[in-house]
Amino acid sequence: MPVSKKIKKILLLTDLVKIEEQEFEESDKKYALEFQKDFQKENKYLKKEELKKLHKQLVKVTHPDLNKTNDDEEFKRIQKAYDDGDGPALLKEAVDRELPIKVSDETFKNMKKSLEIRRKLIASNQKKVSWLWCQSDKSDQLRNRIRQIMGIDKTTFKEWLKKS
Repeated sequence: MPVSKKIKKILLLTDLVKIEEQEFEESDKKYALEFQKDFQKENKYLKKEELKKLHKQLVKVTHPDLNKTNDDEEFKRIQKAYDDGDGPALLKEAVDRELPIKVSDETFKNMKKSLEIRRKLIASNQKKVSWLWCQSDKSDQLRNRIRQIMGIDKTTFKEWLKKS
C-alpha cells in the first residue's frame, strides 16, 4: 500500500525533530562548557569571600579524607553547589551542620535573586499540559480541550477509538 503524502510529511517531520533535539542537546552541552570557560572570572567574582569561607567550613566537616564518618556524596553535593555558585545550597548545608555563618546584605540579595529566578523556572515548567492535567479533576471537558490543543479532530478520534 502506498504511503500518502501526509504520512510522508509526518515521517520527515519526525526525523527532523529528532535531529533538531540531538543538535540542541549537543549544542547545549558545548555551550555550557564554553560559557563556563569564557566566564571563569565572573564565576570567581560570584564566589566571593563569604562563599569561599562557607565552602571551606563545609569541606572541613564533609571531606572524606578529613572526616572518615562522612561519605563522598555529602562532599560531592557541597562541591557541586560551590562550583555552580549555588550560595543558597551552601547556606542550607552550613545551617544543617550548625556552622557559624556570616552573610552580607549584598550576598543575601544575590541569593534571593537567584532563588526567585529558579522559582520562576519551576512555575513556567508547571504550566505544561502534563502538569495541568495531572493536577486537575481530569474532566472530560479538560480532556477535550487538551485533545484540541494536540490537534486531534474529535470526530476522527472517536472513529479511530471504535476501530481500536
